[in-house]
Amino acid sequence: MGALAADSLPGRDLGLVITLAVLVALVLLFTKLKHAIESSPASETRFGIREVAIFCGIGIWLGFIVLDGATYLLLALVLAVHMPLVEANALKTLALIPTTAVALAVFAADGVVDWGMGAVMGAGGFAGGVLGARLAASSFARTWVFRLLVIVIIGELVQLAIHYVFNTA
Repeated sequence: MGALAADSLPGRDLGLVITLAVLVALVLLFTKLKHAIESSPASETRFGIREVAIFCGIGIWLGFIVLDGATYLLLALVLAVHMPLVEANALKTLALIPTTAVALAVFAADGVVDWGMGAVMGAGGFAGGVLGARLAASSFARTWVFRLLVIVIIGELVQLAIHYVFNTA
């Protein structure tokens, strides 16, 4: 549903939604969500109507824009379902495979996938994951990764705002 909604939105409207989502991502960086996840005690896992609704919403978001969808999925698994962090992270990673495949199929069917750019981004994501795993244990990593992430997100917000918010043509 999310991929279909994104596919039907005019480019400028989708750009405005992306700009808002990036702004939310920046705000989330300065919240205590990481602490809440790490300190959330694992208890009996529950999965009822409320949790189904949460995951349906996250699934729609993942199909629509993807941005921070993995974070929302991890938050829901730990804070709403009460899974231990390590298990929730593994399940989150596994769940992203089919949601990404479905969204990719919807966009590919319309011919709006830039396969070359996707390959470059995939290779960059893989390299970043390997480098991130190696650097994660270092003492300076948290501080510098946070600073770099803030700089990148602010730069992205400026670029998006110039392109979608202030460009009225």
